[in-house]
Amino acid sequence: MPATPAEPQPLPRSLVPLPDETLPGFILRLSHRLDQSPGQLMRLAGLTNSANPSNAAPVRHLVMLQPAPLETFARLTRLTPEEAQALTLRRFSGRDPAVTELLQRPGGNQHSRMTVPPWLLLNSSRYCPRCLAGDGTDVQDRHGGPWKLQWRLATVFACLEHGILLEHLCPACHHPPFGNHGREKRRLLVSAIGEAGLHPAQCRNGVLAERGAQTCGGRLDTATARPLRPELASLQTKILDVLESGTEPTAAASISDLQITAAIVAGTWPLSAVHAPFDLPPALDALLDRRNAIRADVRWDAPPRDADLTAALLSAADALLVQPRAIFWQNLNRILPAAVPQSSGHWGQTWTRLREQCSPTFRLDVEHSAANRIPKPPRKRQPKPFADPPLPVGQHGFLPEHIPQRLPTSWMRILFDHGAQESWQDSVNMRFRRTAAVDLIRAATGVSFPEAARFLGISASRVHRHDSWLSTTTRHYPRRRDHQQALTEAFAVLAQHIARTTEEPANYHHRRLQLTLWHLPTDEWHTILTQLPPVDGDHSTDPGRDVHLGASAHIWATITGSEWGLAPCFEPPLTKNPTLTIPGWPQHAVLERLHNPAGSRFWGILRKILDEYTQRLTQKIDASIA
Repeated sequence: MPATPAEPQPLPRSLVPLPDETLPGFILRLSHRLDQSPGQLMRLAGLTNSANPSNAAPVRHLVMLQPAPLETFARLTRLTPEEAQALTLRRFSGRDPAVTELLQRPGGNQHSRMTVPPWLLLNSSRYCPRCLAGDGTDVQDRHGGPWKLQWRLATVFACLEHGILLEHLCPACHHPPFGNHGREKRRLLVSAIGEAGLHPAQCRNGVLAERGAQTCGGRLDTATARPLRPELASLQTKILDVLESGTEPTAAASISDLQITAAIVAGTWPLSAVHAPFDLPPALDALLDRRNAIRADVRWDAPPRDADLTAALLSAADALLVQPRAIFWQNLNRILPAAVPQSSGHWGQTWTRLREQCSPTFRLDVEHSAANRIPKPPRKRQPKPFADPPLPVGQHGFLPEHIPQRLPTSWMRILFDHGAQESWQDSVNMRFRRTAAVDLIRAATGVSFPEAARFLGISASRVHRHDSWLSTTTRHYPRRRDHQQALTEAFAVLAQHIARTTEEPANYHHRRLQLTLWHLPTDEWHTILTQLPPVDGDHSTDPGRDVHLGASAHIWATITGSEWGLAPCFEPPLTKNPTLTIPGWPQHAVLERLHNPAGSRFWGILRKILDEYTQRLTQKIDASIA
């Protein structure tokens, strides 16, 4: 489609992104090639806040480019949207728990502060001096090598290509690159945005000098390289294999296990030091020996800033973690009595992330050991307990990943035909559907109601109940007891039906993970529009944003077996403000027409095209299961 007057025209010259390059690194190299300031380039690319006179681009663009700036940036730089998005940390979503946590966190207002998980480096970057110096090709000799995405993950402490540890400070100003030092205190994508003459490998930190504040300008590609020990190279290789090609969500759980173990090592120092596979640097001992003089700002769930210390801490954690399960448990039981209570702020989010992100076996072992040896945090006041699932916990012939978020109508019909109250179809239909899906997960896993809802991708606020939904139909206890018994029998019939399904069951959990932040790409939507009929009544070949959103939600809901209103295209971070999909609103009307296109040539053809697209995408996602 031709660009509108408000859209920037593609630059006459651009660059091919280097492997694993970050968005700010690409901007620095491209602005250096064009001999203009990074601020000018980012303003053209739509990355800055037009209302901000300093034209500062927020660091959130490094996490993910939202649809509007993604399209503008890709057009300006002559990249595809996929190439542009590959410059962000989104590629690690699903494998790195810190990235996944930040992307899945509900969005606040535009002035809210971004709370960054401790193992994600958004306010600075580690770096390899030899990578920044370039590989000897003409383009890298002129504009430098890549600032790599891996360097923003705190679990990455080494450059395996050059066999050296990463650096975290500028040798000139002794501050981390890309930090908010000097007068600028915001988290920015690129600092010193008005400086046009700096090389991409020069430090852009603000420093104080005799003549006032100025940019550091120190060369980072000349920093002294520190050799990498072979055992640390092996550990880094193992971690990178998980981050780059591990199977979701197992990969994220294994990284979480390592990070939580690192917090336990830090919180039980020096007892845990005996598990280190080699002599640790004295600086780590000085950093972690806090139990006799704890400072208020110490957090054991945050990694050291120095890559050398992070490597040593992770090696101690890995040595503890790879022990046989019985020995691992014995070691936990030995070191945990020296730890402070779980309620201490020095643990940070250790115990929360243990519950939400770690592998089940690891979580069970750690929780069991910790519960017997260090006090638990005080319980928060909870509403009335959730009712037990109608189906007792056990082996029922189905796996939790085979349960969709929104149970199919055929499954609901089984419940209604075998004991569920017909009145629930009208009075509590949506709530009953959600609760039934959650209860099937609970029956298969034994987890709590909120945990089962989280597994399904449903927010707790959408399934929260102060009492069993049985009480919504009657408060007469004997009658409610009879309803409970009938419902148990109905769920047993449904479980048998699910288990007897002859077709290969869909892995809805895998599909939801793959499409966590999915929306129908703009270029593919434009391709779909070219297949639509010409003007048909009030419809044109460009029906507008609401139809695009509705198509995204329809495809997502069909593949994941979910509700329209929970589609990521309606929620942050894909949209600034959550879009309502309630009856009477345009988005809901679009979804209703897509669901039932009878009587309209336009909607019928669009539905057919979307069904074909859905089938292709489903096959691609299902084939990606390792």
